[in-house]
Amino acid sequence: METEKTKIPFYVQRSFSDKINAAFDFIKENWKILLKTTTYLLLPVSLIQGIFTGSVMSMAGLLYNPAFQSQINRGVLPFDQEGFLINYVGLMLSSFVGQFLLLSLVYTLLKTYNEREEGLKGITLSNITSPLIGNIGRCLIMFLVSLLLYIGVALVLGLLAAVTPFTLILTIPALIVFSFPLLIWPATYLMEQNSVFGALSKSYRLGFATLGGVLAIYLVTAILASVVQGVFSTPLTVSTMVKNMFSQSDTVGDVSVGYKFMLYVLGVLQSFSGYLSAILVCLGLAYQYSHASEKVSRVSVESDIDNFENL
Repeated sequence: METEKTKIPFYVQRSFSDKINAAFDFIKENWKILLKTTTYLLLPVSLIQGIFTGSVMSMAGLLYNPAFQSQINRGVLPFDQEGFLINYVGLMLSSFVGQFLLLSLVYTLLKTYNEREEGLKGITLSNITSPLIGNIGRCLIMFLVSLLLYIGVALVLGLLAAVTPFTLILTIPALIVFSFPLLIWPATYLMEQNSVFGALSKSYRLGFATLGGVLAIYLVTAILASVVQGVFSTPLTVSTMVKNMFSQSDTVGDVSVGYKFMLYVLGVLQSFSGYLSAILVCLGLAYQYSHASEKVSRVSVESDIDNFENL
């Protein structure tokens, strides 16, 4: 007889290993819906991003290789600076779009899972379209606010450095420390109904209260995600190196159409695998946020009291 699976609780104080296990358990339990929705939403972005990925890697390989750089400087090997800039900007823009969509999707699915007794069972992309669009809009707001904050901080640092460069000895380390709590800002903002500044304030309150946990979870999940993406990135890296080596030869001046298409496919694979592996980072930080919320604010106790009063 098949036993019913226990739903993963959210607002629970967890040890470091339990947070990692919760993230993996969520992926293990919901991998089908995660893979399906990520494919629907992020594969089109990856198809566009793949156009720029291979070109940027190929051009960067030529630009930063001393042997190739000397040939570029002598005009033996042509280098299209304008093309490199266009491809780089395209890569950055498509990456930003992909990150917005991934954050919105993962936290929409996680919030839906927490709110439904049956979790994500029977959920389709059409069922979460409305909250997903809402989270995409919230991600855009968060990005604009963070951009304004970074500009403001950069101006302050510039003014202090203009007075005396020695201020950077204190301001740079302080800036690094104050940026760590921002790692749980997306989870705080997208998992709750706070305003963007309310979520920012709360992320600092929760982040500083559990700073060690935030750093540990981020580093471990980011390393694991990087290992996974590195495996899928290796074919593109090797193929690009081979292409650049042959580009020196007059006999193989133009890479075949088939080889270029292969580089494009490998670029798409690298981009899409990066988004899939980043799911672990998003979930790890979400469970770190829920741990911090329970530790600092006792969210589950307040929820139980509210439910008791409504009986």
